[in-house]
Amino acid sequence: VPRRPDGGLTWEHRGAVDDREWALALNRHGFLSSLIAAWRATGDAKYAEGWNDIVKDWITANPYPAADNNMETW
Repeated sequence: VPRRPDGGLTWEHRGAVDDREWALALNRHGFLSSLIAAWRATGDAKYAEGWNDIVKDWITANPYPAADNNMETW
């Protein structure tokens, strides 16, 4: 996933073939379970910190929309 100039993820990214479903899957955050599993298995704080950084980035980059929308992020 490409990064924004501030270093955060480009949450609207649609993958190599401009697939909206790819972006929708990214914003479902299924990959976060891997970080939690790694933290539970190792106790290494870097996995919990990575989880926190990703969630914080998503929240910051995607404020709740004022009206109904059809955005991949929501």
